[in-house]
Amino acid sequence: MLTHVELERFGQGGYRIYRVPSIVCTARGTLLVCYECRFGGDWSAMDLALRRSADGGETWSERVILAPGRGVDAVHNGVLFVDGEAVHLIYHRNYRRAFHQRSDDDGRTWTPPREITDALQSLRTQYNWTVFAAGPGHGLTMSTGRMVVPVWVSANRECITSHHPSVVTTLYSDDHGETWACGEIIWDAPDFVDPNESVLAELPDGRIMINCRHETGKDARKVGFSPDGIRGWEGFHFDERLVDPVCAAGIAQGDGRLWFVNCACRREEGRVRLTVRESGDGGATWPKSREIAAEGGYSDIAYDPSRKMLCVAAETGRAVAGETFSFGLSVERFPADAM
Repeated sequence: MLTHVELERFGQGGYRIYRVPSIVCTARGTLLVCYECRFGGDWSAMDLALRRSADGGETWSERVILAPGRGVDAVHNGVLFVDGEAVHLIYHRNYRRAFHQRSDDDGRTWTPPREITDALQSLRTQYNWTVFAAGPGHGLTMSTGRMVVPVWVSANRECITSHHPSVVTTLYSDDHGETWACGEIIWDAPDFVDPNESVLAELPDGRIMINCRHETGKDARKVGFSPDGIRGWEGFHFDERLVDPVCAAGIAQGDGRLWFVNCACRREEGRVRLTVRESGDGGATWPKSREIAAEGGYSDIAYDPSRKMLCVAAETGRAVAGETFSFGLSVERFPADAM
C-alpha cells in the first residue's frame, strides 16, 4: 500500500516553492525531513526548514525554520546524517559558506551553527572553486563511524554564480562532526563532464559506491567505487539501468538491500515517473522497481527498519519538459517488501 502525505503546497505557507529534501530515520524511529523554503530560484532568498514525524510518517509536525535567510541569503542544500543517537545537519549560505549543527533529541533542539567552510578552502590549491554545495540528500555514516557526503564544486570566473563547470569530492568527519575535511577530487574526463549532485552507499565488502549526476549527455547515472569514501576512486561506468534526466536522486540501505529513487526518464521528457528501484547485490543489478508518482523532481529516500517501511521525500508539481516548475513537497510511504 502506497500512502501520500503532502507537506508543502506550491505558493502556500508564505513561500513560493519548496525544494531539495533530505530525509532520515533516526535510531529512535523518528523521521526528519529538511528542505528549502524558497521565494524563487537557486539564488533567491530562502530559509531552511525541518519537519518531524514520530509515527512513521503518518503525521508531521509544523514547519520549524532551522536557518533563516533573513530575506536576503540563499540557505540551501541541507544534509542530514544519523550518527548513533545523534543527528547532524550540514547546510550552506549562498553557495560559499558551510555550517554544521547537531541534535541529541531527534531533531527537537539543535546546537548553534558552527561554520566549517575552512574544510572546503583546502580544495582551492587543486580546484579554485567559486561555488560549492554538499548533497543534496542525506549523508552516509559508514560502519567505521566515518561521516561522509558528496560535494560538488564549480569554478567559473566569468560567471561566479554559475554551477558549471563542476567536479565532485567528498566531505567527511572521523570524529562525529567535530572536524571536517575533503577527500580527493573526482576530475572531469571526456566521458564524465560536470559531475555534480551525487549520492553514496556502503557495499557489503566495505567499499563506498558513488552514484553521480553529470552533464555528459548520456541519460544514465555514472557509478564508481572507493575503498574508504575519500580516495582511490575507480571502476567508473554508466549504469544503463538507472536512466536519469540529469536530476538529483536518493539512495538508502538496510537489511542487505539498496534502494535508489529518481525520475526514471530521459532529459527530453522533463522530470517524470518518480521510481524506486531495489538491489540485493550492492547495486550490481536492480531487478525490482516501483513507480510511486507520475511526476517528480529532486528526491531522497530513507528506510525505517523498525517498521520495515520506505519513505521518499520528493518535490511535487509540474515537471514536464518546457513547462514552468511549480514545486511543493510530499512524502510517499510503502512497505519495503511491496516493491
